[in-house]
Amino acid sequence: MRRLIRVVPAIIALALTSAVAQAQQRRTAGPGGGGGVELPDIATNPSFPFAGVWVGRLAMPVGDTVPIAMIIEVADGRYSGSTVWPNGARAPHENNKAQADVLTWDQSNSGGGRWYYRVTRTAGDTLVGSMTLRDAPNFPPPLPTGTLVLIRNRR
Repeated sequence: MRRLIRVVPAIIALALTSAVAQAQQRRTAGPGGGGGVELPDIATNPSFPFAGVWVGRLAMPVGDTVPIAMIIEVADGRYSGSTVWPNGARAPHENNKAQADVLTWDQSNSGGGRWYYRVTRTAGDTLVGSMTLRDAPNFPPPLPTGTLVLIRNRR
């Protein structure tokens, strides 16, 4: 866990540094020096303030802090998105809903059940939120929860 605590700030710093002008997509290192994870460049949109690429960490009460990215796009006037895990795997967001400075969505859990996310814009370029697993089969209560802190990834 101490290693991840030292690696996470470095990953966030790397993600926030300027990209080379010719680069089409950014790369951020995964934990433990693993291969890069490609992230798109999504412009800010005043009409859709959550649109963009957000990088940060996910923390569980029992477990390590994990570097993650959230890709939030707009299609046909509605939010869509996915969570990008350190290994590059993407979990699509479903049932996106925005109200004022709060965005919610859910996504399926690999072991069954669904994760429910809620993030709040605490500042223009910062999201803070929580996640809760529900309806997970064969999982003794209490079901897991976690917290998120994300910063807009700018070029």
